[in-house]
Amino acid sequence: MIKYKFRKGAKICLDTMIFIYFFEEDENYFDCVYEIFKMIEEGKLKACTSVVSFLEIMVGVYKSGEDETKYIKALQTLPNFEIIDLNQEISIISAKIRAKYKFKVPDSILLATSITSNCDIFLTNDEELKKFKGEVKVLTLSDLC
Repeated sequence: MIKYKFRKGAKICLDTMIFIYFFEEDENYFDCVYEIFKMIEEGKLKACTSVVSFLEIMVGVYKSGEDETKYIKALQTLPNFEIIDLNQEISIISAKIRAKYKFKVPDSILLATSITSNCDIFLTNDEELKKFKGEVKVLTLSDLC
């Protein structure tokens, strides 16, 4: 059950692990991420992620030897959701975030993506990223469920 009260029309940016917990039906987090994806599908939330998350997800798929089709279809057909390409603006903001907070490159790109996409929240499960103080609020799954 989601305990966090999203504002009407809220937009969230999803970290890679949110997808992995969903696709792998993680015993600790599946119920929570399922509710989040249900809210996105129903239009209660708008969402995005970076093409970098798409890359990270697909690396796992290819390593496991699973059929890529279901993953690509799920990510491309989820309503109220978009995958944002990396561009120069995101790169510059990401570099500033990385320089200031010393986050890993993918995390900096995801935070920059959430900023340029006008997201209210960046959803992760990495407590370290809560150190970010900027245009987007960073929440972890424990903040939500």
